[in-house]
Amino acid sequence: MKNRNESEKAFLFKSFSSGSEGLVFSIERGVYGTSDGPGIRTLIFFKGCPLRCLWCQNPEGQNPYPEIILKQDLCIRECRECVEICPERAIIKTSEGIIEINRKICTNCGQCARICPAKAIELVGEKMTVDELMKILNRDKIFYGSSNGGVTVSGGEPLMQPEFLLNLLKRCKEENIHTAIETSGCCEWTSLSRVLDYTDLLIYDVKLMDHEKHLSFVGGDLNLVLENLVKSNGKGVEIWVHTPIIPGYTDSEENVRKIAKFIANLDNVTRYGLLPYNPPDSKYKMLGREYKLSGLKPSIEKFKKLKAVARSSLPTRILLE
Repeated sequence: MKNRNESEKAFLFKSFSSGSEGLVFSIERGVYGTSDGPGIRTLIFFKGCPLRCLWCQNPEGQNPYPEIILKQDLCIRECRECVEICPERAIIKTSEGIIEINRKICTNCGQCARICPAKAIELVGEKMTVDELMKILNRDKIFYGSSNGGVTVSGGEPLMQPEFLLNLLKRCKEENIHTAIETSGCCEWTSLSRVLDYTDLLIYDVKLMDHEKHLSFVGGDLNLVLENLVKSNGKGVEIWVHTPIIPGYTDSEENVRKIAKFIANLDNVTRYGLLPYNPPDSKYKMLGREYKLSGLKPSIEKFKKLKAVARSSLPTRILLE
């Protein structure tokens, strides 16, 4: 990936939501026993991310606007309602009954998604208010107490919508709901610092320790990521660090060892997790995009070796997932 110019960076870091309303692309309820935090949790995924990781597992969360996804396997071959309603004529149906969307002229207006009887076309990304999200969380609250669960805000990158995130976390603390955020750390420290005042658990991604590779494969400044991690440690919040293990990109023993040794010096890091690679090819296809790392095959044996490398580089106080 080429380095982004300053105007692009300014746009990507700029908040695109208000304090009372934000853009959410998914909500998962009743999630338990994962790397997303303790207990039974509600996961809220904010849309928009400043990075472009080559292996992104949630590509539908990258762009800061609603997007159309197409699930060909659900499409009714005889139906033409989406073709007929599209105001831009961006949708055609081939002689074989296959729907094709011209993404260059599609405006993501969502009319096709609203009319599709089979839900083969969906609009991903919905504007929601803090009040609307709190209604969902308060319904789930009964599950949090007995399991020490709560809410985890992920993305995308939740710090792309800092005011909305801050207000949501404040409301959660008023309701005594345990709060966690998952972040790449590629954000302005002033925004992250304010949010941490209302965060019980910070789940932090550190993908690579090579600056050039980080810029090329992830699209962000490694110095910023590491500086924000050190500053977050100084705030006293509990931290879990995660590294996605991507074959050929992040899975070297040197990379894992460097990350483990770096976080070993941070007193508030209590857990380190190596996340196994799950090919996201189908998500890219639904968005009409090409997944450039298609065909990568993870190795169970190598994953085990990397866990051993991490364990040997960590103090016993840090739990290895």
